[in-house]
Amino acid sequence: HCDKAFFIKRDFVDHVAAHQGQKKHGCPVCKQKFTKKADLTRHRFVHLSGEERVEVRRGWRLACYFCKKRFQDSSHLECHLVTHTKEKIGGRCPTCRKTFCSKQALTHHGFLHLSADEKVALVEQRVSRVCLFCHKIFSNSRTYHGHVVTHTKEKAFSCDQCGEQFSLKGNLTKHARIHSADPRPFKCTQCDQALTTKDSLVVHKKTVHRKLKDFVCLQCGKKFGRKSDMVRHVNSVHAKIWHPCPHCGLTFSRTDHLGRHLKKLHPPE
Repeated sequence: HCDKAFFIKRDFVDHVAAHQGQKKHGCPVCKQKFTKKADLTRHRFVHLSGEERVEVRRGWRLACYFCKKRFQDSSHLECHLVTHTKEKIGGRCPTCRKTFCSKQALTHHGFLHLSADEKVALVEQRVSRVCLFCHKIFSNSRTYHGHVVTHTKEKAFSCDQCGEQFSLKGNLTKHARIHSADPRPFKCTQCDQALTTKDSLVVHKKTVHRKLKDFVCLQCGKKFGRKSDMVRHVNSVHAKIWHPCPHCGLTFSRTDHLGRHLKKLHPPE
């Protein structure tokens, strides 16, 4: 029907069924049919009584004492709780001394300090995942699948306000804030700066107020507060990687500058 490709057979089968107009998952209560089983599961919730809904939620998810956010298992809840208590109980990285809220987060972080040979050894032990396209190695399935969509260009998450599509759910969540009453909800307590994400606020405080720059260019020694800024510097200044506009041939040292150029001078029809 189309050229879309999938990594999970279940997603592929549901997608084909949507093309064929098939709705194989029927509700036993009202007989309404759905293309995806997950849609049927969400639908069946509407037929439960108030008491049944409470019972399902109690057995299905654990709630945070502070903000009532719910989680599927206790390990996720424990990792979330430290965002309120500010505890760093996961331990400290012996290489860079960074602290973490959970041992799992510390383990994933430690993967960044491994050599190429050590990463390959982990892959052979089936502890990590290797990208089929570029052979980049990842410490867990979540980051692996997040990376794969950068190759497939698949955008499965659509904004219900403006229709813009995203390859990662987290990017959709960040985008959705522009449609809210407060698009920049994270306020810096040390200045008037307001940011769209909590991660941006952490980086802002670290680089602007604490003057910390942990990422050093190995070519010239220049320091940066964010790894992405250091990589951008290396690509444009030392590697001389330029990004041409496909319409007019004008070149840019940064992809975000190319993006602004495309939106301003070559907007999509």
